Amino acid sequence: MSQNIGIQDGNGKGSYRDTARLMLLLTCVSIEAPQLLNSYHTELLKEETYFQKTNATQISNKRPFLKTINHRVIEEMDDTSSLFTFLEDQNCLVWLGSCFLAMDDKRNKVVITGFGPFGEHDVNASWVVVKLLSTMNIKEDLGVELLIEEIPVGYECVSSKVPHLWEKHKPLLVIHVGVSSRDNTIVLEGCAHKSGYTKYDIFGLTPPQGQCSLGENNRLENALDLKYISSEVNKANLDVITTVSTDAGRYLCEFIYYISLSIDASRTLFIHVPPLNKTYSAEKMAACIKTIISVIIKDIYTTKPNSL
Repeated sequence: MSQNIGIQDGNGKGSYRDTARLMLLLTCVSIEAPQLLNSYHTELLKEETYFQKTNATQISNKRPFLKTINHRVIEEMDDTSSLFTFLEDQNCLVWLGSCFLAMDDKRNKVVITGFGPFGEHDVNASWVVVKLLSTMNIKEDLGVELLIEEIPVGYECVSSKVPHLWEKHKPLLVIHVGVSSRDNTIVLEGCAHKSGYTKYDIFGLTPPQGQCSLGENNRLENALDLKYISSEVNKANLDVITTVSTDAGRYLCEFIYYISLSIDASRTLFIHVPPLNKTYSAEKMAACIKTIISVIIKDIYTTKPNSL
């Protein structure tokens, strides 16, 4: 296996970075990983500072987590795709993906926002749920750094804050959470519109011409497979139901979503939660969103491993 894992770039040359990641896989699953590293990639260890022997040792210590893997099966595989498929079947790909994310400081952050009070929502369920996520061992379980932000229900605040969060953190994923009195489930929103924002925010304002100043298309759709994500979360026995919607409400929830979709539709999501204790407790909703994050990370990692 070790002699067949080189990835070819556009010029037909192997990528040190991708090879390093595959060697990290071998470190996790191969009994002879340290010898393989020393024998085949001495130069790699010298030239790539982000992949040092200390990292290999730390990952090797995690091997008991993977103790059920048949190492001979791994050694007989002759291509990267087979290895990823096998590891996914062993239910350890999310953890391995988190190892890779940790190797890239620009891609190991998940930003989650909630809204402040507005209207009848003196305590906004979205922010209560988002704050709970910060207590749920996201980094330990998923290998990503969680960054949370409360955003006032104001068009100008959203217009300035959201692009800044993307630029500052360069996150793997941005999730916006909002409350919806009409919903009884956890709703994954599928699209957002540029115009039609005529409802006043908490400052008594609307955006000029009722439009978002960012983006060009009137309608932007999420590039993630939301039906798949919803299905996977619903299988997790969380006693919470998720659904998919194409109507985010034409207020600040849809407005903030449009901005993030215009920045990167493949790494963002808007989630509507019902008011506190209408259908679910804050704890159950937070656990559901944590599972959503896990499913999305796995999906991004397995479908686009070289983009991380």
